[in-house]
Amino acid sequence: MATVSVGVCGALVRDGRVLMVRQAYNNRYGKGAGHWFVPGGYVQPGETLAEAVVREIREETGVVGRVRGMLGIREREGDLVIAFLLHYVEGQLRPDGQEVTDARFVSLEELEELTPVMGLSREIARTALRWPHAAVPRHRYRPAGAKGYVLYLADAGQA
Repeated sequence: MATVSVGVCGALVRDGRVLMVRQAYNNRYGKGAGHWFVPGGYVQPGETLAEAVVREIREETGVVGRVRGMLGIREREGDLVIAFLLHYVEGQLRPDGQEVTDARFVSLEELEELTPVMGLSREIARTALRWPHAAVPRHRYRPAGAKGYVLYLADAGQA
C-alpha cells in the first residue's frame, strides 16, 4: 500500500499583489533553500485542506487569509499538493525566520522579475493574478451529519 502525503499551498492576493515567501530549507527533493514560493505545507490530522493552508500561511508569515477556491492539484510520486486562492483578511508580514526568511506581496510584473522562484509557485502565482475567477469554489452542499465534509465544485455560472 502506497503512502500519500498531502500538502497545500496558497496564492494569497491583496490589492492585486500575491504573497511570496523565501524558503529557508531544502524540500524533500533537495531543492528550495533561498527560492521564492507561494507559502504552504503539509496537512495535519483532523484538518481540512482549507484550514491547513490558512494555518500554514499564518504560521510562516503572520498574515491571515480566507480561502476563495481551489486553483489546482499537483501530483508527484505519491505526493499531492493542492493549490488555493486566498484573499487577505488581516495581519502584518512577519516571516517566521525558521521556514521562511523573507515575505512580500508582488505584482505580476514584479513576479516575473523575482528570482529564483520555484516553477510551480510561479505558475500558481501567475494564475491567481491573471485568472482569479478560475478558482473552483467551495460548494455549499453538505450531507446531513457529515462532519468535516468539504466539496469544491466548478461553478457552472463561470463557464
